[in-house]
Amino acid sequence: MTQNIYYFYDQIKDFVGRIVLVDTYRFSVIAKSKKKTDKADALALARFLKLDHLPEVPVPSERVRQLRHLLQARETLVGLRTKLKNLGHAALTRNGIALSRSAFACRIARERLLKRDDLSAAERVILQSAIRQIGELDNEIEQLEAEIIRLGKPMKGIKRLLQLHGMNLLSAISVLAEIGSIEQFETSKQLVAYSGLATSLRQSNETIRQGHITKQGGSGCGRRRSARFSRWLNERIRH
Repeated sequence: MTQNIYYFYDQIKDFVGRIVLVDTYRFSVIAKSKKKTDKADALALARFLKLDHLPEVPVPSERVRQLRHLLQARETLVGLRTKLKNLGHAALTRNGIALSRSAFACRIARERLLKRDDLSAAERVILQSAIRQIGELDNEIEQLEAEIIRLGKPMKGIKRLLQLHGMNLLSAISVLAEIGSIEQFETSKQLVAYSGLATSLRQSNETIRQGHITKQGGSGCGRRRSARFSRWLNERIRH
């Protein structure tokens, strides 16, 4: 979906009877069509709309849209921070210094790194630059997380979701922001088909990831968490 799709939606929603947003990944007929013209695509869409076979994309609330943008921005900044930590580790490694990930985890640990006198002049400059930027990114990420929590904490279902073992507030908000609204799904299977969220949620200080759980893969803890999440979804949908 393009970045400005919801802006376009907001501009025209008061002037038309109905707007249908189509999931192009699931609607592969157009993508596989040999005759790729706007007219042919529009005709295919019209035919499937008449048959009520278009895979629609639910339109999220303004709150959910804002949360998704904030979470995406956070993910981008976290990725930049990880690259800077790798840059710092590389500078240390080139000087024969092997440290764990915790060496860059907090401000106090990074300040200890700045006091080292066993690096070359060039590597010290690189390390100082990386640590300085990591500190700035920490502040920006904290501000994003504060806004995410402010917007997401009142969302329906947060308290119930926090009852899952290992789920914190930021993770719970991330899950509900991805879902949008549980009420739009009749069953948990429909929700899973839409979002792919019946999976393990692998969380670290750096990122919040979604991993697929199958009979052949995934940890026991992940499968148990997935099962609890599915039961929670079913209960929420029933009530």
